[in-house]
Amino acid sequence: MSTIQPYDAEEWTQYLTDRDFSVRASSLRRIQKALQSDKTSMKDLNRLIKSDPLLCLHVVKAASILHAEKGSVVTGVEHAISSLGTDNLEKLINSMKGTRLNAHSTADKMYFRATANSHHAAVQVRSWLEHARKGMFTEESYLAALFYGIGHWALWHHAPLHMSQMQIKIREQGKDSETVERELFGCTIKDISHGLAVSWNLPELVQTSLAEDLPLNKRTLMKLHQRSLEDPRLRGEELRELNHLVQQRFFPVKLSNWLAGTATFGWHKPTTLHIIDIVSDYLKSELGSTMSLLHKNCAQSSRDYFVVGTLTPAAEMLFIPSSHQGGYKLSEAEYKFCSKHFPIPRPRKIQTAVGSDSKLKDPALIATVNERFLQYAQDYQHPSEVLKDLLKVLVQGVGMERVSLNTLNTRSQILKVIHSIGFSSDHPLNQSQHQTDTQGLFSRLYDKVACIMVNQDNTHRISKMLPDSYKQHINDSNYLLMSVFMNSKPVAIVYADMGEAATEIETVQHKQFKQLCTAATSCLAALSKN
Repeated sequence: MSTIQPYDAEEWTQYLTDRDFSVRASSLRRIQKALQSDKTSMKDLNRLIKSDPLLCLHVVKAASILHAEKGSVVTGVEHAISSLGTDNLEKLINSMKGTRLNAHSTADKMYFRATANSHHAAVQVRSWLEHARKGMFTEESYLAALFYGIGHWALWHHAPLHMSQMQIKIREQGKDSETVERELFGCTIKDISHGLAVSWNLPELVQTSLAEDLPLNKRTLMKLHQRSLEDPRLRGEELRELNHLVQQRFFPVKLSNWLAGTATFGWHKPTTLHIIDIVSDYLKSELGSTMSLLHKNCAQSSRDYFVVGTLTPAAEMLFIPSSHQGGYKLSEAEYKFCSKHFPIPRPRKIQTAVGSDSKLKDPALIATVNERFLQYAQDYQHPSEVLKDLLKVLVQGVGMERVSLNTLNTRSQILKVIHSIGFSSDHPLNQSQHQTDTQGLFSRLYDKVACIMVNQDNTHRISKMLPDSYKQHINDSNYLLMSVFMNSKPVAIVYADMGEAATEIETVQHKQFKQLCTAATSCLAALSKN
C-alpha cells in the first residue's frame, strides 16, 4: 500500500475511492447463509443488510452504478437491494472482504466505532422525521445520515496514523477539530466524505448534506442554540435565515451527525447538551421527552449494530463525567506497523512569510506543496504528477485564474498546449498548437530556466516574440511565463494570468509563482535520480 501523503480533498478522495471497506466476517456469514436459504424473504435481506453500515455502503454503491446508467437515483437501502436483485446481490456479497476485529488494534476498533456512530446518527434522524415530519424523506435521510461520516470510516481504515494524531491534538491538546483536520489533511473530513460521495455517485441528499457549508463550530451552535431558547437578541434577517436553515432537508442529517459525533466525547459535555436543546426545538418537544427519545434511539442503534470488543454509543450514556477517555490513539507497536503501510502525517506548515498576504488564496497550501517539492520528491512516481500539482497550487494557492502547460518540439518548433486550468472548455487555447521560431520567447525559455512577468512596461517588446496564433488568445499585458527543467533538459513552460479581465498580478503572486516553479524544477531533478 502506498505511503504517499495526500494533501487536499481531491488527493484524499483519489487515495480512498478504490480502497476496500472491510465488513465484519460475522455479518458476511449471516447474509451469505440467508441468500442460500429458500426460506429467506426480501424483508429478511433488508433487515440483515440494514443492520450493518458497511454492508449498506457496498450495496448502495453497487446499486448507484446501475441507476447512474439509467439516469435515476437510489432513494434508500431497500430500494438499492431491490434494484440489484438476488443474483447481483449474491455476487456482490461473495466479492466482499470479511474481517475479524483485532482486539489489540486501536485502528480496527476506531474503524468500527466510526461506523457505529454513523449508524447511531441514521437511527436518530429516522426517528426524528417520523415524529416531526410524518415520515417524509425518511429513507433518503437515513442514508444521508448513515454516509455523512464515511470519511471517518475510510481514514481510520486507510490513514490511521493521521486519525490517531488528530485524536491526540483534540483530546490532549484541546485543539478545535476543524483546525486540526485542515492541518493534518489540508481540508476537513467532511470535504473528504463529500469527495467520496460524489466519486461513488451516492444519493443526492448524501452529496447535498455534505456540500452545504454548515460547520460544527461555536458560532453555528451558539446561533442555533439561541434560536432554540427563543433568545430575543435574535431578530430580523438573522432569525429568518436560521428559520430557513432548519427547514432544509439536509439540516436533520447534519444535526444527527453532530449529536452522534459529540456524544462520543461525552453525553454530559456542554456542546452535546446544546445540541440536544437544538434537537428538542427541531422536534418541538419538551426537553425531558427529547432526552428520553434520544437515549431510546441510541440504545436501539447499539442493539442493531455492535461489534464485540468495541464500545457502543449507548454504553457511553451510562458513563459519569470522568477524565478517562478510553483508547483513541495507536500504541507504539501499532504506530510502527502502520508507518510501513499507510500515509505518514506531515502537518501543513503555514509560513508567516506568505501568511499575511491577503492576495494569496491559500498560503498554507503553497507552503505544503513547496515543502513537498523540496523535501518529498519520493511522493511522486512520474514528472506529470509534479506538473499537475504545480498547476493546481498556482490556482488554488497563489490565486491565478488561468494556467496552462506548454511544450516545445525544438526540431519542428511546434508549441503545444497540453493541459490547462481555468480556461472555458471551448477556449481555443486548450489543446492547441502553434508554429514558433528559434528566436521566439518560448525557444529562449527552452534554452535556460527563466521567469518572465509581462506588464504594461514590456508588453510591446515581448509580444513580438510570441506566435500570433498564441498571443491572440491570452492577455495583452498581464501574465507570467516560466520554464521548468528536469536536470538540464526542458520539460515545459508554465503560463499564468488573472483571467480575461486582466486583473493586475501582485508582486507576492509573481514571487510565489517563481518560487513554486523553481521548487518543481528541483523536485523533477530529485525524481530523475530516484
